[in-house]
Amino acid sequence: MGKGLLLILALFFASVPSWSAESQPDSLASDHRVRGAVLRSIALPGWGQFYNGKRIKGSVIATAEVASAIAWVVRRKQIKDRGTQERNLYLFSTIGIVLYSVGDAYVDAHLSRVDWAEVEAGIDENGTAKFRLKLRF
Repeated sequence: MGKGLLLILALFFASVPSWSAESQPDSLASDHRVRGAVLRSIALPGWGQFYNGKRIKGSVIATAEVASAIAWVVRRKQIKDRGTQERNLYLFSTIGIVLYSVGDAYVDAHLSRVDWAEVEAGIDENGTAKFRLKLRF
């Protein structure tokens, strides 16, 4: 199982764009941001989301990871007595949360540099509320 996880991580990092000197400065900074978010999510699920400014999402992911670990610790004696089925459930849920956290941090870091829309809200001189959303595709 350990070799499979290492293989998945190696393939993932092989697909991350290279950080060469020929890269444009904007692109290089963005690549470092993506790499930082991914490495933080691998180290501690939810940290990459906090790094990307997604505090609520990061809190939910970190809470799910902690809850999965606590459930395993609390129920480990029962799991040892019953067999591998429940142990595998906790193992796969933990791995799933980590992989989701890494993938989500990767995507959010890439999408953070995209200028999607312009939003304006306010009240004009007549006291009328105004809201304007201008999307860019």
